[in-house]
Amino acid sequence: MVETFALDVLGALQPALPHLLRASDAKEIAAAVALVNQIVLKFKGSVAASVSPVVAALSAAVFAQLAALEGAVAAEVGGGGRASMSEGARERHALLRGYFTFLHSLVHCDLAAVLCDANNLPLLDAALGRLLQGCVEGPDLTLQRQCFAVLQKLVEHLGGADETFDTYIRERMLPACFGALSQPHFRLADAAALQLLEAVAALQVAMLAKLGRPFAAHLHDVYLPQQLQCSPAFCDEYAALLAAGEPRALRDFLRSHLLAAGGGKS
Repeated sequence: MVETFALDVLGALQPALPHLLRASDAKEIAAAVALVNQIVLKFKGSVAASVSPVVAALSAAVFAQLAALEGAVAAEVGGGGRASMSEGARERHALLRGYFTFLHSLVHCDLAAVLCDANNLPLLDAALGRLLQGCVEGPDLTLQRQCFAVLQKLVEHLGGADETFDTYIRERMLPACFGALSQPHFRLADAAALQLLEAVAALQVAMLAKLGRPFAAHLHDVYLPQQLQCSPAFCDEYAALLAAGEPRALRDFLRSHLLAAGGGKS
């Protein structure tokens, strides 16, 4: 009975939602995302068909609102304002946090396929772009970790099945793993830093599991030595740890090298 009620709610939302969202502000859109998120958490994969068009409408509204907020924040910066303290900046952060939480719920409730179906595939590139941005943008390390966790589930769902997406993994997701650790706000003394490191490691383990030897060769022979200027010894040890498939061992390796290099200031 309760599940039927949830399906009825989604069915009622579906035709009206695009119109309602067009007239909504950031807080109202965030509230709509939170409402659907609760339904997803409650009913998980059983709402796949009915939630798909709702996800598409919510995503489109979120992206449009974010673009408007970012335009306003940029204008404020150009005018000498303090964007980091502005209402627009706070609304942007709240909307992103709610949207990333929603994506996290989808992929952890057997609904990752929804993000790749006919309704949502046109929006997937924009969603991935926002997730990659969330992986490196601070100062909320917990939110960054959540973004990496979403990417991991998407890699597990799509990796190895489509060469275009595999290229995206190598060229966009892999750099984000290391870019997150080089940001000024990343400090190993932060209680959430170790969890972020583990999420970074877990994503790379998933990349290797889905893409196999070509990914390992790219990481060892191209990305680490050419892009990050890593030594042959570092490349060998990193590749061996990654191949072992234990994220915590790779996490600890990264942590020790960051400490030794003075990165991720403690």
